[in-house]
Amino acid sequence: MRRLAVALALLAAAAAAARADWEVKRSPFDARLVARYKQILHANPDDGEALARLTALYKQYKSVDELRRELGAAAEKSHEANDWLAVGNLARNRGDFAGAAKAYAAALDAKSDDARALTALADADAHLGKNGEARPLYERALA
Repeated sequence: MRRLAVALALLAAAAAAARADWEVKRSPFDARLVARYKQILHANPDDGEALARLTALYKQYKSVDELRRELGAAAEKSHEANDWLAVGNLARNRGDFAGAAKAYAAALDAKSDDARALTALADADAHLGKNGEARPLYERALA
């Protein structure tokens, strides 16, 4: 009787371990959701909600530096002003106004008459105390 109880206990433990091997383990970092937020930012880099949610996902499951690298790589590959604006907005939200200014300048290199890039670069320069450089940028944006 004792052998039967031990055998049943071993069989139950083995069955539980076998079931655990077949369970699907999903990462809470949903790549499709991340791709969708990046697509939204590509179309509209000023979408604060998409940027905030994407940043929150990276804060929780990866790192914001990794998000910065990924957005920067996409911007370098596409050479589009919107992608550089998204990189700049991420840097600005983190308080990195020097990094934001660099990204906004790259957006202006991609599209020299982009009023959003001009205004964003002027704002970053103003936060850095470069008021003399910010004023002509604001004037260009208004022209």
